[in-house]
Amino acid sequence: MTRLRDHAVLAAILATLSAAGCGGAGGSPTRPAEQLFFVRGPTGTPFHVAALIANNAVHTALPATCNDVPTGQTFQTPYTFVMLNADPVVSGVFRNDDPEQDITVTLVSALSVTNVQVIPPGFCCVVTPGGTCVDTPSACDDPPAPFGLETRLDVIAQLTQPPNPPNLFFTTSIGDLVNGTDTTNCVFTGSTAFCQTPTTFFLEGAEQQVAGIFNRADNAPLNLTVNLCIDGQLQRSNSGRNVIVSVNL
Repeated sequence: MTRLRDHAVLAAILATLSAAGCGGAGGSPTRPAEQLFFVRGPTGTPFHVAALIANNAVHTALPATCNDVPTGQTFQTPYTFVMLNADPVVSGVFRNDDPEQDITVTLVSALSVTNVQVIPPGFCCVVTPGGTCVDTPSACDDPPAPFGLETRLDVIAQLTQPPNPPNLFFTTSIGDLVNGTDTTNCVFTGSTAFCQTPTTFFLEGAEQQVAGIFNRADNAPLNLTVNLCIDGQLQRSNSGRNVIVSVNL
């Protein structure tokens, strides 16, 4: 029975990919638009994510990876976070841990840039559509309580070591059995790039089963690794140029 259900959800996602072709970003008509946080700065600039917040989910004190290797909470630029099926308005709480370099967080909703926020060294800022950076240490020290099932997919370059893994380009389609799929290149109006590693996807409100398909978008030789975690526990980890992961909830 499990194998039949696996085939069913993967077939649905494959059908979505075929219909979407090489398009930008989108999902089922009834699903909210995807929300993206692009965190950029000099390569390797450290930062923390205290919270990613939507009306239907809150993710707090994000660890840098969701796999079985113990990690701290320090991410490094460049990094991208994508919230799929997130009920807007979304916000993110970021702290720049570098003593000298700024980081920039670009918030994108439905292909449109809704904020570009520069976070100075040591600042903790809440990134919202149209907001400005105000140093708010309490937002990082005391984030809201998490809620909602956390379905997280980390996409990284295979067998790379920190602090500066290569940035590989890819496209993806992620979905569940009940709510349909989201297909994305992680683009916004005026951009022509693809998703690039490292990227973390959150699928909000997932039901019954989750699956994702990830495809390299160029001819570079390195493979992708995709780690699928549920509530912080690693469930699947696959690598290749074209990767499929799925798990029953």
